[in-house]
Amino acid sequence: LIEALMRGEIYNEGDYGAMSTFTAILGREACYSGKVVRADALMAKGRDYCPGVDGYTLKSPPPTVPGADGRYPVPVPGRYSPYA
Repeated sequence: LIEALMRGEIYNEGDYGAMSTFTAILGREACYSGKVVRADALMAKGRDYCPGVDGYTLKSPPPTVPGADGRYPVPVPGRYSPYA
C-alpha cells in the first residue's frame, strides 16, 4: 500500500474484499445446507438475502421474528437450500 501510494498509483483491494466476503457466504451456505455448494452455482441461482430492501424503513417489521415459543428459526442442514 505505502509503495503504491509513494509511486502515485491507485491502490484498490476491492476484488480481494469481495472474494473474501463471498468465500464466507459460500462457507455459511454449505454449513446451513449440509451440502457442497459451488461458487458458480451460488452466483447463478443463489437466493435474495434481502428482498425488498429498497422499501425498508425504520418502521418496517424485521425479516425474522421469533416463533410462538419465543425462539428464532435456525437453518437446519438438509432442510435449508442455498438456492432460491
